[in-house]
Amino acid sequence: MKVLFITGFFVHDNFGRDPLGILYLSSALKKAGHTTAVADGGNTGTLARTLETFNPDIAGFSVTTSTFAKYASLNKELKKIRPDIYSIFGGPHCTFYPEFFKDTAHIDAICLGEGEEAVVDFANRMEAGEKYEYTPNFHVRKNGLVIENDVRPLIRDLDSLAFPDRGLLRHIPSMHRFPVKTFMTTRGCPHDCTYCYNHALAELYRGKGARVRLRSVGNVLSEIKQELSRGKIDFVNFEDDIFGMDRKWLEEFSEKYPGEVGVPFCCNVRVEYVDEKSTGLLKKAGCHTCVMGVESGNYDIRRNILNRTVKNENIIQASFLIRKKGMILETENIIGLPGVSYEEEKETIELNIKCKPEYPASYMYQPFPRTVLGKKAIEQKMFDGDYSKIANYYNRSGLNGNNGKKLNRLRSLFYFVVRFPILYRYMDILTSLPLTHLYYFLHAFARGYTARFRMMPYGFKMSDFVYHLYRYFFCY
Repeated sequence: MKVLFITGFFVHDNFGRDPLGILYLSSALKKAGHTTAVADGGNTGTLARTLETFNPDIAGFSVTTSTFAKYASLNKELKKIRPDIYSIFGGPHCTFYPEFFKDTAHIDAICLGEGEEAVVDFANRMEAGEKYEYTPNFHVRKNGLVIENDVRPLIRDLDSLAFPDRGLLRHIPSMHRFPVKTFMTTRGCPHDCTYCYNHALAELYRGKGARVRLRSVGNVLSEIKQELSRGKIDFVNFEDDIFGMDRKWLEEFSEKYPGEVGVPFCCNVRVEYVDEKSTGLLKKAGCHTCVMGVESGNYDIRRNILNRTVKNENIIQASFLIRKKGMILETENIIGLPGVSYEEEKETIELNIKCKPEYPASYMYQPFPRTVLGKKAIEQKMFDGDYSKIANYYNRSGLNGNNGKKLNRLRSLFYFVVRFPILYRYMDILTSLPLTHLYYFLHAFARGYTARFRMMPYGFKMSDFVYHLYRYFFCY
């Protein structure tokens, strides 16, 4: 079978990141004897040419809740051109809100959960003329009916997976030669934050495998070294929910990574795992940037709304330890949580000022499906359950009557107020001015500049940089 993946390389959440999901799927399909290609869903000209030259049997769309509407519309247009193409949607939106499938007749099937084994099984059955509609992990439209299948067990041995098929991006030069490469060393998270999918994923796979699984250090290093042999890598970005949760794993990694790879890296950490020992190991390994969730500056909000019980003093101490070791700190914060007042939002800025991050990232809360907090927002009449209203993290809140413009301005100003605390006294005035678009642009510029020169410093051709900026601001 010939499978064409259609995704967005320049949407805000994907900017500068390898699309690991489809790259893992491509490797699995190729290993099973199928043929794959990829097309940029934001470039209709390229997509049309790929459809003509590659002539796929299956079109696979990788979608989040905020991108679903765009790709559902694109699939409708694709079906007008090639009604014979079988369309499959996968990704978080399909996993956590499969209910949409019954009302989208132009989509032939959706894949829930981990897809490597499922997609290969589906393609094999389809090619052999077998009953693919009964493939585990899939909901399939057949003869006017929707057939819903349960998920198969989680993949236990992550080392058994083929490395992501980064060669799939070879015809997209600005992605293929981008000197920051993304890797993952684990799958899963043991925590149940109410705004996140992890508890819903655990429920979906209850009794079907360990919630958290680790790749061996050797397997991870082999993948990175393979990529180093193919071209220059200036920076490594580890996308694990929490990097180095297993202390023995981190100790081994800190011993081997500097000598075998030696490329500076960025990773996500969690306050509860940050101490003198772990920060020392990260620094020894070559960590350049740590990204740490703060989310809210109010302890009661973190405990009662977000299910995060860590105290302010622990967050400040963790921030200090990261900076003490000479690593860059990025904090992540949520603006516009249900029931949170404007004054309580300001407490998050106050806590970040004490933490002194190089980049204090701020995101608008979105009531994603199947999350505990998303369900509460619906129960409290703060969200009507229309997930098409959910934007990306940088735009409006998905909640009803949530003082949107003022909070948007607060989110855009967040970086500047934390970095230059003298502005804090003028916050109320600044957030009341009708300068939403100006603030958004200034923040986007500051984020891009800080990421490029401080968070993930890398070499890059100016032509590629301009192209990325153009696509980032004007194409999505």
